Amino acid sequence: MTWLLPLASLSPRVSPSELTAWEKVFSLGQEMTWCPHTQVFSLKNQVPGLHFILSGRFRCYTTTADGKQRTVWIMHENSLMGDVALFNDTRPIYIMESETQASTIFFSRRILLGKILPSFPKISLSIMRILALKVRWQSSDAQGQNFLPSWKRVGEFLFSYAGQHGNNIAINHADIAEFLGMHRVTVSKAISRLRGRNLLYVDKRGIHITDMERFMAEVLEKQEASVSCRLLAGSTENQL
Repeated sequence: MTWLLPLASLSPRVSPSELTAWEKVFSLGQEMTWCPHTQVFSLKNQVPGLHFILSGRFRCYTTTADGKQRTVWIMHENSLMGDVALFNDTRPIYIMESETQASTIFFSRRILLGKILPSFPKISLSIMRILALKVRWQSSDAQGQNFLPSWKRVGEFLFSYAGQHGNNIAINHADIAEFLGMHRVTVSKAISRLRGRNLLYVDKRGIHITDMERFMAEVLEKQEASVSCRLLAGSTENQL
């Protein structure tokens, strides 16, 4: 399911111009391999350092007491894990686990703070840029949760998905609910409302946006700038 999530859920990655600096310090870390469905950090212990993903796919998600689950990030090659907790010495608040066979370079907190960051300012700037993008995305997401009706949140999700995978939105209501932290019934009602306004149609291939311009005008409204900004951040970061 998760590899089909929209662009907005992909964790920011190290850009090609930053990768050269990271490659210079790989020898200071430890290469690790991961089997599918292996948890990266324990929720009971402080994060010991940072992982640079070489290959494979990881998922960052959270669960609630009533069993509801929500995906926060999907992390691919050249993504970082542990960067949020790196500077505040805390335990992780999300579960991170491998979805496929994967490999990473692990840098301990001591090596990062004592050797790498003081000597490689480009890596410091790389981590800061990635953290800033994560804050921007999560601020936009929080704004949507607090101020947007459910049918517009679902509409934003579908718009983001179409921007990444084309206008064949082959994803079920339960998966949309898992990503947005909603109940499946709420998602189904939201999609029914969008269909009732002739903004969507459904066939055996999936969900389709009827008219992109009309969809943006009626569903996204003033969100359009923030959604476009989020899409742009994900699509241009590797050009830096």
